[in-house]
Amino acid sequence: MLYQGVCLKRENSFDTVAGDCVITQVGMYYYSRKAFRDQTGKKQPDFIVYSRDVAEIRTSHKNMNKVMELYMRDGSCLEFYSPKFAKMLEAMQQAVYGGR
Repeated sequence: MLYQGVCLKRENSFDTVAGDCVITQVGMYYYSRKAFRDQTGKKQPDFIVYSRDVAEIRTSHKNMNKVMELYMRDGSCLEFYSPKFAKMLEAMQQAVYGGR
């Protein structure tokens, strides 16, 4: 495991989904807050972002927060931010770029 902690997924400019993420070399496993509740590894994540599917990682500022933007190979973009942003970003960069 490279990182585990609070993570908010941006749905749009006004809406975020509070949750928790676990980042491994395989990618990011995202659990919405209602599903997490000390069930990491026992409950299926709400979704998985596989590191092999991430084309590029960028950062930006949105609503006064630093945001990690994951640009996927299919052209979509997922946005996340965390109180421990630097650690989350470093872990995702390691998962995506570490083996290349």
